[in-house]
Amino acid sequence: FLLLVDAHTGVSKVMIEQWQFVAERQLPRILLVQGLEDAESDFDDLVLIANRVLEKVATPYLVINDEAGAPIGLVDLKAQTVRNYQDSNLQISPCDDSLIDLIDEFRAEYLEEFDSLGETAFAEGMYPIALPFGITKPFGVTELNQILATLPRR
Repeated sequence: FLLLVDAHTGVSKVMIEQWQFVAERQLPRILLVQGLEDAESDFDDLVLIANRVLEKVATPYLVINDEAGAPIGLVDLKAQTVRNYQDSNLQISPCDDSLIDLIDEFRAEYLEEFDSLGETAFAEGMYPIALPFGITKPFGVTELNQILATLPRR
């Protein structure tokens, strides 16, 4: 189940009801957050809202911004890599020490609460994932496809 939420409008009552319906049936769930390029809200704000009104969501990726504050890529918490979409091609590089220090707490929480459940836990509907999704930069597309590839085919 994919729920697309715009950073401008947030989560509606209907979205909450649909999410709860799917969650009760333990289907795999992904919350896609779009509109991050020009919104006053950011990905972290939407995750906090989702944790409150939907359920606790895993965030395997965090948004990384350029100097002007525009999102340009993602930080992979598990692999500790930067997935840079600033140019037309995806460039993956290791996190530098200062970025590792910034993400350390988020990474520890993610590994403790979600990754420890195992690789099949998402596919079994045991926890949902929140994923930032770019409009002007294609961040989130490759990551979404990788997550969807873990689902069993029926």
